[in-house]
Amino acid sequence: QTCALPIFLEGGKDPLTIYQRRQLGGYVIDFTNHPTIKLAHDQNINSLYVKGPCESLMMAETLKLIDPESNDRIFKISGRHKLSDRFDIEKHNVKGKYVFLKQPGVKYYGGTINYIDTPFQYKTRLYSICGSLIEQAREDFNNIFGGIISSYGNNSFIDIEHATFRTINPELV
Repeated sequence: QTCALPIFLEGGKDPLTIYQRRQLGGYVIDFTNHPTIKLAHDQNINSLYVKGPCESLMMAETLKLIDPESNDRIFKISGRHKLSDRFDIEKHNVKGKYVFLKQPGVKYYGGTINYIDTPFQYKTRLYSICGSLIEQAREDFNNIFGGIISSYGNNSFIDIEHATFRTINPELV
């Protein structure tokens, strides 16, 4: 089994240093100067409100740049995590499907914001996408981003895990 060179997406407030880029040893796409990413970080609000739109935007934009084969798998893992010994790649070898960990939805309380609840959520720390779904994934992540942003305009909030569950067709998971 072969593994392509990893692509690292950076969407933090500050760009990576040259030293940090070298340490990663892969291809880095730096979104720190993207106007939407900059706008999100310049709001000086709780990072809870920044993570979802930035992550979904970066995924939507990156999926436009790659052209996987139909049998390839695209893996996304959060930069704050690493695979454990329990990781089983065979659980991801499902043709024509996304692979997410599905968990009951969690409701956030507090403040004056209306939280958009869903019965379940798809955890986004680690998931994979079948290469045959690339066109669908491009549309889905664009819609996830749009759904998160539109919720803010209604004095509401939805995180990326709940927005992903709300957006992706369950028959594809």
